[in-house]
Amino acid sequence: MLLGAISSGAEAALPFFAEEFPRGIFAALSFTVVAAAFAARLIAQESMDDD
Repeated sequence: MLLGAISSGAEAALPFFAEEFPRGIFAALSFTVVAAAFAARLIAQESMDDD
């Protein structure tokens, strides 16, 4: 859950730093952050009980 929150925050904040990185680096960083957020949410969702 913590990783999901951190990666979601990074996902939201990353566009503010678009000018700080070269285009290719920014694209790779964006992809990595989005993939980490997706994986964290998926893992957190699977660990929840269906009561």
